[in-house]
Amino acid sequence: MNFIIIPVKSLKLAKLRLSSILNAEQRKMLCVNMFKDVIQAASLAKKTKKIVTISSDPSILDIGSQFGDIISEQLETNINESINSAIDFAMKKKSDSVLIIPGDIPLITPIDIDQIFNYEINPPTIIISPSIRRNGTNLLFLMPSNIIKIEYGEDSFQKHIEKARIIENLNLIIYNSRNIGLDIDLPEDIFLFLKTPSQTLTYQYLTKIKLKGSLG
Repeated sequence: MNFIIIPVKSLKLAKLRLSSILNAEQRKMLCVNMFKDVIQAASLAKKTKKIVTISSDPSILDIGSQFGDIISEQLETNINESINSAIDFAMKKKSDSVLIIPGDIPLITPIDIDQIFNYEINPPTIIISPSIRRNGTNLLFLMPSNIIKIEYGEDSFQKHIEKARIIENLNLIIYNSRNIGLDIDLPEDIFLFLKTPSQTLTYQYLTKIKLKGSLG
């Protein structure tokens, strides 16, 4: 069985780096809409899978419970420990693989997810998709599920690559995708996101509210 793990941080301190253009309530609603886009894409993927949402936020866990399992964890304290706990949960449920998708990449589609699962691969395999700045990990597929201990944070893309390269006979695939690469962390990410209209809830929300500024 394939597991999809979606980590989402608490909405109380959501996306502080967007404070120059969004107020606290707008940042909160942005995160909710991005998460809805991600989990809906996961649920609509054709490949058989189980979805696990990991968060400490009641609103996020309530939404996640409508699509699968939920795990209450303080991602803000130690995101890697929390996600590794979710991987352990999947292992206990006899997972064949895990696909970790952060809750802030709203352009991801069911097709993107199916393409990952449909690779003609055998274990051990790692598929990794970088952020547009190629410093973050925006998607991570692990087969078997515990093949590495994940290490999110600064330069996580390179750190995961380095962990993968020491594994013998590993199938390592770098999956480059604009849909997956564009996570919303900085003001310029929002303006880049808005350049291309989409059917996402995130796009609908951002086009309805007034941003405090622009990049000119």
